[in-house]
Amino acid sequence: MDDALAITGRVAIVTGAGNGLGRAESLALARAGALLVLNDLPGDAVQAVADEIAADGGQAVVAAGDVAEWSTGEKLLAGLIGEISRLHLGHVLW
Repeated sequence: MDDALAITGRVAIVTGAGNGLGRAESLALARAGALLVLNDLPGDAVQAVADEIAADGGQAVVAAGDVAEWSTGEKLLAGLIGEISRLHLGHVLW
């Protein structure tokens, strides 16, 4: 794999991770070795994705909430600091 695409051990935040493209992206990143902070509106869907990632040997932290609210941003950062302890900037995945 090209070094520019290597993501093993890198940290990614995925919003909308509970369903659709966000779910698919989360699972693909986890399979590629990324550590994830997953966000979606409160409910069982985003936790189910985190559980699926964990069952497959990956690591995911859930920070549920509306990303338009400041408190959700604080949860995302708390998940990074408390569980993963780092964030990788410089690689943007669309």
